[in-house]
Amino acid sequence: MLFALILIKKADSSSIGSVAGGYRDGVVIRKKIARGLDSSSSSKSSKSGKSKKCKDVKFFKGKSSKPNKQIKFKETKSCEKATPQKTDVLVIGAGIAGIRAAARIREAAPDLEVTVVEASDRIGGRVDSLITKDGLILQKGANWLNLDAPAIALYENYVGNTYAEDNTYNMTVYEIMCPDGSGRRSLRDSNGVHKAKRLLERLHGDDKLDQDTRQVVEHHLTRMMKKLAVEVCTAVRVPEADFAVIASKWANDIVPCMNQVSLDFFFEIIDAEEDMGTIAELLKCGWDEGDPLEFLYKILSYDFEYGNKDGSIFGWFDVAENPLIFAKDDWELSIVSYAQENNIEPEFRTRVNKIEYDLDDEKYKARVTAQRPNGKCMIYEAQRVISTVASGVYNNDLIAFDPPLLYPAAEYNPMKMTNFVKIFYKFPEYFWGTGTHYIYPITSGVNSSSAILWQDLNRAELFPGSNILMLMLTEDSFLEAVAEDNVRKQNIPEDVLHKLLDPIRITFPDTFVEPCDVYHNDYHSNPNFGYGSYSNWDTGYSPYDYFNFWGAYELNEYIEPCDHNGCNKNDEWILYLSGTAMCLEEWEYVDGGWLGGEFSANLMMESLGLDIGEWETACYPDYYAEEDMTRSRRRRRHFV
Repeated sequence: MLFALILIKKADSSSIGSVAGGYRDGVVIRKKIARGLDSSSSSKSSKSGKSKKCKDVKFFKGKSSKPNKQIKFKETKSCEKATPQKTDVLVIGAGIAGIRAAARIREAAPDLEVTVVEASDRIGGRVDSLITKDGLILQKGANWLNLDAPAIALYENYVGNTYAEDNTYNMTVYEIMCPDGSGRRSLRDSNGVHKAKRLLERLHGDDKLDQDTRQVVEHHLTRMMKKLAVEVCTAVRVPEADFAVIASKWANDIVPCMNQVSLDFFFEIIDAEEDMGTIAELLKCGWDEGDPLEFLYKILSYDFEYGNKDGSIFGWFDVAENPLIFAKDDWELSIVSYAQENNIEPEFRTRVNKIEYDLDDEKYKARVTAQRPNGKCMIYEAQRVISTVASGVYNNDLIAFDPPLLYPAAEYNPMKMTNFVKIFYKFPEYFWGTGTHYIYPITSGVNSSSAILWQDLNRAELFPGSNILMLMLTEDSFLEAVAEDNVRKQNIPEDVLHKLLDPIRITFPDTFVEPCDVYHNDYHSNPNFGYGSYSNWDTGYSPYDYFNFWGAYELNEYIEPCDHNGCNKNDEWILYLSGTAMCLEEWEYVDGGWLGGEFSANLMMESLGLDIGEWETACYPDYYAEEDMTRSRRRRRHFV
């Protein structure tokens, strides 16, 4: 069997099944279309814990299947002959923000014609799933739900209560130590392992060997590498009491200190120019980055949440150790069903490349130019435009604006893209047996976040019998793993996927078996998402910059009306930069996407003079006007 690195193609949304109560049928259809499987075969395993479909499969043979191809768009030569399509409101993007914006307009102003365009061939955006070969649905993107929030209500309505508690502090921690005492030597630095790997690479390129001989040699080299792993480095389980000491220090000293600094920044006691970043402030507050356990605690408190090791102090929140809610079923399908129920049918495979928002027309003040994969030019003219694309699309200048944005992304948009890469390793058997939600192998003396964050998806509450460990790489650990030249390549190199398993090999030397399948997401290489998973507030930007770029709410005290992007020469707000990044209280959370789309739709309808009644938004709660505000978020996950 070829090495499998597959983002499996799903059925078109129009064939997923009926809207009302059709979720289960839809999943069965998707499974059958994806792999020709009967739904009853999903994630079954033998009593021994070995997957029947994974058994005896060899991994890393020097060949790999490619992920699903991203849609390629031919260059559009000319739009002169294109006939403009008229609509009242054009919504760009069919993720949760775009779908909610369109639905809100249908609710409050049914006479307005709404057109939704989407660059991909599916609804959902970064709420995205994949189907494994044995029919198991895994979340490539958004994975965690919040109680008493819009996204979980949507999920429960169309999917059900198929979720489980998930706690990042329900963990087993191992400290990896190597012979020199520093931990700086890793498995791949060993001469013996290096030679074994070179032999394995030569074996992959030798077409003269018959299959039986190849398998025997591969088996021998794999056993040799496992033995050398024990000789080079060893892993010791860290007592829970040791970690409890660090947790107490953070709760009583570091977190209160950081909360105060963050408040001082928001209320301008600290200027944006003085913002040295989260790491600098953590060190001032007493964080010991040299202590492996404190280093890990910082990763769990910040990197795990924001996808990066550093960022603006404004991005710091008191992230309590509350359990997460892990979505087990097809979250993506809930958005598809909601769109269908509201008669929202996006025009797929339509990538926007230019927005004009100052036309001299009495009614249609905006013109949007887009292209289809075959190079066909599409032109839309609208009264208003709501753009819900990822922040990285603006940061990478993937859409041109005429006139140019008053406040350009480079100078004013604090929301910079970061990566949160999920890698799902499927093994022939369940060999780790920790009984906790997460496994964290940290290397003594090495401050590296690479290959630290492992989630056990095989546990009883999630997918028992799946034999899957999920590795999560944040921006810095992903860059460290693949090197900068490979960051935008869709397919993570096979040797990188192999090396990332080293900490697990070392931690479980006697029971480790090589995986038989690997899946990973690919937002890092996708221009539709701005080459990233989600965005985070970068250093050097103030709240003024944020509102200048994204737009202002009428109760906002930072800027005057139309002292922001999107207004024409007559001070009419024509273009709304919406989506998950513009909802201040919930930026880059799934709930923020829902609320942001709704928020922009309400503002847009009021700009047209429509009476939509009283409304409020959770994006800008009243407490933002109070200096005694306490900014505290429940532990949530961004679009991962």
